[in-house]
Amino acid sequence: MDDTPPPSVVKDKTNNESNAPSTTPGDSDVSHTDVVAERINLIASYLKSNSLYIGVDQTRDNVVWMPENRGHRLVERTATSEKKTAVLTVITTISNDDFFLTPDASYKGRTNFNSSLADVKLSCVGRRPMETDLIDEFAHAVRNVSAIMDQVHTLGLPRVGVTMPPGSTTPTALKFRHVLFKDVATANVVLPEDAPSTFHIANWPVYSPSARKELELMRHTHAVVPLPAYDFDGNLITPLEYRNKLKGAVAVVRFDLLHWAFPAREGRPASDTYVANIHRIDVLRNPITTSDRPTKHVLDMHDPLPSYISLAKRRKID
Repeated sequence: MDDTPPPSVVKDKTNNESNAPSTTPGDSDVSHTDVVAERINLIASYLKSNSLYIGVDQTRDNVVWMPENRGHRLVERTATSEKKTAVLTVITTISNDDFFLTPDASYKGRTNFNSSLADVKLSCVGRRPMETDLIDEFAHAVRNVSAIMDQVHTLGLPRVGVTMPPGSTTPTALKFRHVLFKDVATANVVLPEDAPSTFHIANWPVYSPSARKELELMRHTHAVVPLPAYDFDGNLITPLEYRNKLKGAVAVVRFDLLHWAFPAREGRPASDTYVANIHRIDVLRNPITTSDRPTKHVLDMHDPLPSYISLAKRRKID
C-alpha cells in the first residue's frame, strides 16, 4: 500500500514562511497560519483514506504480526503469501523533551545503552499536536499502537518501548528511533547526486572527542544512513538542521513496529521490547520559535527608589 501523499500535497515548494500563497485564488490576505492549517487538514484527510493511518480503528484490522529473527515484525494483512512491512502513519508534534534526532544522538562514549558510536540510534518522542482537530486522533493513535503491541505481548514480561511514559497503562506519547549507521556491505544507501558532503560518513558531523575518534575508525567499515526527514518546503533536511527544523515541529511520521522478548541477561531484567523505526518524516508545521534577540538591560546612574519615596511622601502630605 502506497501511503506517500502526492508531491503537490507534501512537497509544496511555494508554501514558505516568508511568502505564503493564498489558499483561494485571488485572495492575497490569507495568513501563513491559515495556509498551514489548510495543508494539515488536507494531508490528514488524505492519510485517512490512503494509508495505514493509525488514528483510525480499521488500521488495526489491516495488520498482523509475523515471526522473524527470534522476534516479530508487523506486516500488512493480505490474501497473498507476500508479507510487506506495515508502515504506519501518524501526525504528531515532535517533542522538545527527549529529543535525540541529532547527528550523533549526543554520544559521548560507551554506556550501557550504546556500546559504540556505530550502535547509536537517533530518537524522538511524538506527542499530541496543538491542532484541536488532531488531539483526539493522536490519543486514538496511541491507544491503537498499544492494542497492536498487546497482540504479541509475552505474559509475565514488562512491556518496554514505543509507548510513553514507560510502563504506563495509559500512554500519551510514542517514541520513534532511527538506525544511523549500518555495515557498509549491507547498508544499501543511495544519496541524491546533489547531496551536501555532510551526508557522507567522512564528513558526518559529530561533536564529542569520543564520537570523532570512533567515526574515523568507522569510515571504511560503516555507512551513514541519513534521517529521511523533509522540511516544510519538501527539502531533505541536512544533519546540521535536524534540531532547528524538527524539534517542536508538527509532522507526519511513518514508522514500522518490531518486537522481541528478551530473557534476563547481564544484570538486565527480562523484557518485552518494541521499537518503532522511522521510515520518513514530513514537516507540516515548522517549530514555533522564540526570538534569540538578547534582553535589553537599562542601567541608571542613580537609584530611582529615593525619588519614588519622595513622591509618595508628597502625595501623603497633599
